[in-house]
Amino acid sequence: RFTSALVGCTLTVETVREASELTQRPPTEVIVILAGGLFSRAGEPVLSPGDVVSSDTVGRLAKTFQAPQGAALLTIRKEGPSCP
Repeated sequence: RFTSALVGCTLTVETVREASELTQRPPTEVIVILAGGLFSRAGEPVLSPGDVVSSDTVGRLAKTFQAPQGAALLTIRKEGPSCP
């Protein structure tokens, strides 16, 4: 896990092992999928590298779909008024 501050935002690069780790994210986060993602039971990607979604959306999807190989994420959290 790597965290850095930039212009009123907190940027975090992290790896999650299971979809359940995505269900309780702060509602102000924006999440970029860097590797892995969420997949249907048939193996079809639901969230894949390059997708940018709100933590709310990720939380809902993680209740239904699996992350069989985990996922690497970049999360952006607004911490101050200067964060765009």
